[in-house]
Amino acid sequence: MKKTFFGFLLCILTLFYSLNIFSQNNHQIVIAFSPTTPQQYIDSVKSALHATEVGISYPSRSRLWESPLFDAANNSLHGIEEDHQNTGTAKTKIQSFGLNDTLFVGNNDYSTTTYNCYSICDYPTNQGTNIKIALVDTGIDTTHQGLSDARFWANTNEISNGIDDDANGFVDDTNGWNFVDDNPHNLDPNSHGTHLAGIMYQVFSQYQIANNVAIMNLKTQDSTGYGTLWNTIRAIDYANSNGAKVINLSLGTYYIMPAMNGIAHPLQYAIDIAASNQVLVVASAGNDMTNTDIVPHYPSSFNSANLLSVMSVDCNNNQSWFTNYGSNTTHIAAPGDNIKSTIPNNMYAYKSGTSMATAYITAIAALLYTYQNTFDAITVKDAILQTASFANLPNSSHGVVNPCGAIHYLINGANKQEQLQTIVMYSPNTTTLYNLNGQAIWQSSDLVTAEHLFEIQGLQNLPTGMYILHSQNNLTNQIQKIVKP
Repeated sequence: MKKTFFGFLLCILTLFYSLNIFSQNNHQIVIAFSPTTPQQYIDSVKSALHATEVGISYPSRSRLWESPLFDAANNSLHGIEEDHQNTGTAKTKIQSFGLNDTLFVGNNDYSTTTYNCYSICDYPTNQGTNIKIALVDTGIDTTHQGLSDARFWANTNEISNGIDDDANGFVDDTNGWNFVDDNPHNLDPNSHGTHLAGIMYQVFSQYQIANNVAIMNLKTQDSTGYGTLWNTIRAIDYANSNGAKVINLSLGTYYIMPAMNGIAHPLQYAIDIAASNQVLVVASAGNDMTNTDIVPHYPSSFNSANLLSVMSVDCNNNQSWFTNYGSNTTHIAAPGDNIKSTIPNNMYAYKSGTSMATAYITAIAALLYTYQNTFDAITVKDAILQTASFANLPNSSHGVVNPCGAIHYLINGANKQEQLQTIVMYSPNTTTLYNLNGQAIWQSSDLVTAEHLFEIQGLQNLPTGMYILHSQNNLTNQIQKIVKP
């Protein structure tokens, strides 16, 4: 097939600079350039495509263009390939994201949400504050009675006055944003996002950190559960720009065009840009019983260093029947089978899916950040992966998440001087000794120093090795690792 002048020009241009193109819908493309790309080159590509710019998202610098030369019916560029007749199979949302939840079972009571089968250990928690996590989903019913004690992120630089006070391009984004309708009204017409928020809140309540973690409500999916690549990228950029430590992406697609010239896909590029701010991205593996090593699912199959791909297990740590899997492309498993949580209008329901498992991993990552909010994304990711239980779980690269092990891993890996940070608390005098599994093996109402601990009767015969000592009084909460010689 011969190429027209514009197609030839575009092919020549892509030889010299970082560029990737991705279909959005008919005549729309999302295109990403590297930060060093000259504006002259960007203008040349836009001219070659006869494109007009609809929008640009920072900090990834991804662009939404409309081009009459692009035909989303067959993912081709008019003028590059002339064999582009419309066969009638075109989709209006070729790259839409379907939500990963299945098996809805109604149980609309008004009781307090249960803790499902989530494990909890009696490990001490640090009370690091102001941890932000972004829930990129269908919105959240923040008025739900079951979420009344949850903390939702507020943009303190913005007020509801019809003015973009913080000049970030979003008017009155006091509590996140609705990217579907481009307004600040981000309640949940679907129930999926509210269910995930409830899962996160359950974990925060268990570990008594609900006041320390704020959920950023970013709505990218419509009432049917579908959204666009462009809005997902914008939401990732928004979370990145507003200080989120973790981004939850319980969504996905199989329909992604391959990268051009080895350059990252625009969605992956936004995730990679977030890595520069130490943002951890947690993505659901999908619910189609598919080996994603063979049939990739995105964004969970991207190889970004700051991304965790999550599959689902039941309460007995058996692989859920519906979950996608892949020994290379799924990293960690978590409970996602028949999980009870909040849905809009003060109701509750059971849902199953890798979405639910992903929300649990996001909450555990937030818990880890409360120990030290300066941890980088790779450190938190490693803590989750390196301490996984059931390492022989088929089809997962690491196993099932082990929150207590991850906490211990961070305490020992991030504090080289044996001493953890001291924080202000108000509690009775207690000294507790924990083993490496997070189990309390001894406790006293007296404060005991590490140097005399193993002289106490009953502790003299403990096996040699490492332990965690937790000492509290009415002013301080101190944690340190100690070694029994």
